[in-house]
Amino acid sequence: MKRIILAALLSVLTSCDLVHTNVSISNNSIKYIYDGDTITVKCIRGFTCHKNALKVRIMSVDTPEIKGKCRKEIDLARKAKKFTVAFVRTSSDIVLTYDEYNKYDRYGRLLAYLSVDGRDLSEALIENKLGRRYDGGKRMGWCRDKILY
Repeated sequence: MKRIILAALLSVLTSCDLVHTNVSISNNSIKYIYDGDTITVKCIRGFTCHKNALKVRIMSVDTPEIKGKCRKEIDLARKAKKFTVAFVRTSSDIVLTYDEYNKYDRYGRLLAYLSVDGRDLSEALIENKLGRRYDGGKRMGWCRDKILY
């Protein structure tokens, strides 16, 4: 009986349409930009925050890690971070778009798209070869001789 109820519940949950929600913030709300795809903003009412801050993982892109495994990754990570800083500083109105039913990743970060004046950060990072498409799963490394985007 428990299996039937669990299967029915899973069926309902997986058949639900995604509910995308937008929240506008100003660039003054950004407390810290860690790397190209992770930022911290001032706490937003209705979200799970720690120390009055909300960490945000930008969706659909993977950028190199600041604490990378090789000099090449670290240098590219710094460029991606610099790009993200410049990107969000160009506007006073930033929109975070997230899925109401899948808000957080396993680290407690809000999973969201970030756009400035209708321009998507993920796409901009990819176009500028500072990140690559990412939809979950195992990530590719950044230390090979040839980086695949």
